[in-house]
Formats: sequence, C-alpha cells, structure tokens
Amino acid sequence: MEIDFQELMARKSDEDLQRYISDSIRYVPESVEAAISELKKRGQTISVIELDNINSGIEQKKKNENSVSYSRLGRNIVTDIDAPLFYSDRVIWYFSCFFGTITGAILLAINIRNAEKKNGILAVLIFGIGYQILTILLAVFLVRSGYYFPGSSILINGIGWTVLIKYFWRKHIGSDTKYRAKPFVIPLSICAILGALYIAYIIHTNGN
Repeated sequence: MEIDFQELMARKSDEDLQRYISDSIRYVPESVEAAISELKKRGQTISVIELDNINSGIEQKKKNENSVSYSRLGRNIVTDIDAPLFYSDRVIWYFSCFFGTITGAILLAINIRNAEKKNGILAVLIFGIGYQILTILLAVFLVRSGYYFPGSSILINGIGWTVLIKYFWRKHIGSDTKYRAKPFVIPLSICAILGALYIAYIIHTNGN
C-alpha cells in the first residue's frame, strides 16, 4: 500500500509541516515535497533561499539513493516517523529459513495488518501453514529415500520465503512501499522458547 503523502500532510498542523522542512534529512523526499506543497496551499511563505536549499537536499538524496546498488533485502527501510512499521523482508528471510515458512508468514501477516490490508492476512497464513506441512512431508520423503542433505530445509524454506515476498508482499503491500523496520526481539524470543521446549521434549522422550 503506497503512502499518500499529500493526504497525510493535509492532516498535519502548520508546526508539524515546518518540522518536515527544518529537519528534512530525517524524512523521505516525497514527504518533504508534500509538506512544502501543503504549506503553500495554506498561504505560508517559504523564502527562495530556504526552498533552494531544501530542493538541493532532496535532489542530492534522490541521487544518492539511485546511485547505491541496493539488494532487494531491506532497500525500502526509512526513518520517516510517518512510514508504516513492518518486519523487514530480511527478517522474514531469517525466520522463514531457520524457524520455518510459517513463522515468516506470520510476520508478513502482521505487516499486512499494519498496512491496513486485512484481506490478505488469511491467504498468507493459509499458504504458510500449507507450505509448512508440505515441507515436513518432503523432508520425511528425502530422509527415507536417502536424498536428504544438510541445508535441505533451508533451501526448501527459502523457496517459501520467495513466494511470500515476491507474490504476497508485492500484492498486499507493494514492492516500493517505504517503511520503518520493526524490532524482532519478541518473535525471536518466542521462537527460541518454543525451540527449547521442543528440544527438551525430544530429550525427555528419548530418555524414557
């Protein structure tokens, strides 16, 4: 879901809009340009010198963004306080690969909820659960047939992550949507606790 910066700025006070101009380095160029446009609509005067400095900064920032060779992972992360808060695709990658595609699907579903596109949440969770079941069945088959090798699970889960990002993220959030990175301490702690409980259960079962 792309941010409508013009609509967003229309709801801001004059003081808030001035903050975008005076501290423009903190914000994405689109939000600064929208703030300037909104101030002009309200009859506010911006000096030519100040406007030139702002425009120069915006152009330089755009050039810097275009000149950097970004990887797909995390390239849309910004510090703009008005940007939505998402778990990054890098975080979803790690969770999907090491804790299973279902965990990546849950994180993406939370992102979609934060993007206020609730229609995609169920589809993502159904895919995550279905793919996780498929992953388990495929792993059992590979083990029994002797084709299982270290890293098989990561490879299979990596394919699941690709579907989550390339299809579901693009469809329900948008590949160019800028966002703030959401801390992942809580989901990591939950996965670590569940993993420890599972290992303890296996040890206890084998001990009996």
